Amino acid sequence: MPIENNVGYSKESSTKQEGLRAMLAYQIGVCKYITKRYNTKYVYIDTNAGPGYVPKSHLDGSPIIFIKMAEHIGISYNAYCIEKTKKNVTLLEQYIGNQRIAHGNCYIYRGNNEMILPQVCNQIKDGSYGLVYHDQTKVPNFKMLQTMFNDYRFRHIDCLIRVPATAIKRVRSRYTEKETLVEELEKINKTHWTIRKLNPSDRWQWTFLFGTNWKDVKNYKSKGFYRIDSEIGKNILKYANLTAKEKAIYKKSGQQTLEMVL
Repeated sequence: MPIENNVGYSKESSTKQEGLRAMLAYQIGVCKYITKRYNTKYVYIDTNAGPGYVPKSHLDGSPIIFIKMAEHIGISYNAYCIEKTKKNVTLLEQYIGNQRIAHGNCYIYRGNNEMILPQVCNQIKDGSYGLVYHDQTKVPNFKMLQTMFNDYRFRHIDCLIRVPATAIKRVRSRYTEKETLVEELEKINKTHWTIRKLNPSDRWQWTFLFGTNWKDVKNYKSKGFYRIDSEIGKNILKYANLTAKEKAIYKKSGQQTLEMVL
């Protein structure tokens, strides 16, 4: 995947942004009524904010997608954007400055997300609702997410992770002590997960994983999101989780595989 100023982009970028937009619309729509009832602000934390756009394209970056969606829905919010690269921070400030913001506040932090997150987390009020979006160019920093969601204040703040399943499996093939995708998710303090269908032509098997403690979270079939305890979601996760060798063993057993549900 090509990288510009520490931001990756590919032919999957448009699919990714479409999926992010869909999940934000769904999740913010639910949270709007809760935050209004309790007179609280929605919290959005972008751990890898980027420059505000996708390189080599006219696509909005994740912070801009969030701002536009939150403003459209009309939810009161605080957005915390973390970006490591100085040039990207400057560009992001410009892009956010060009947005019509009437319902929220945006805060930009420059630095390593592991170092900055404790500072951001200290500003989160107990009982807040919202979303943490983690879209790292390489393998997700699961340890960082596990630490964050062990904080009691984050029990109502959901988690959306952009995951390159192939990259995780390659690391596992090289270092057998590394944990599987499923094992990493089990350590994040969220009780319910949904996964997005994979693109059969995408060799990196990019997908979204959405974690929440809301037991009534639904399948979002029109956008390809399925609970991992549903039949389709279970098979997508198995396929994303298994290496080629493990898949061969799984297929030989006669059980259903992802190709049957795509």
